[in-house]
Amino acid sequence: MSPSSSAPVPCTSRTRGLAAPTFTRGFFTTAIAIDSYNTERVTVNRGPNAALFGVGSPAGVVDTSLLRPDLSRNMNKVEMRYGNNDSLRFSVDFNRVLIDKKLAVRIAALDDREEFNQRPAFEKKKRIYGALTFEPFKSTSLRAHFESGRTRANRPIVVLPY
Repeated sequence: MSPSSSAPVPCTSRTRGLAAPTFTRGFFTTAIAIDSYNTERVTVNRGPNAALFGVGSPAGVVDTSLLRPDLSRNMNKVEMRYGNNDSLRFSVDFNRVLIDKKLAVRIAALDDREEFNQRPAFEKKKRIYGALTFEPFKSTSLRAHFESGRTRANRPIVVLPY
């Protein structure tokens, strides 16, 4: 899954015909869905490499690296997507250098409403993410991350009739 993809990785996914992989954030096991609004990189390790992570299942590990503040430049990113069934997604990402090459903060937010063909199925997400990096010396970095959000959903029925 590329960071530009916005779909969360469902916990029911299978890797290589085995069970679901272990999902991690910064190598810590997590149940929070992957979303591109605050993801910098996604790493997929399968097979024996997954065991090297220390938390991996035989199916592998999917690790996400969260956005980090850039200590050297200010950045702004505003994105809007319109999709199938009148789905609408807004995301923002702001990086601010507070002290040049020493202290920076990054804020990202998401407002996403996905509509499905089955009515009244929907998924509405509101999330906010913040990160702070302080580098008082070249050999010392202090980082803090925060995320809060809410998901409301009436997901479509995916079980086929039998």
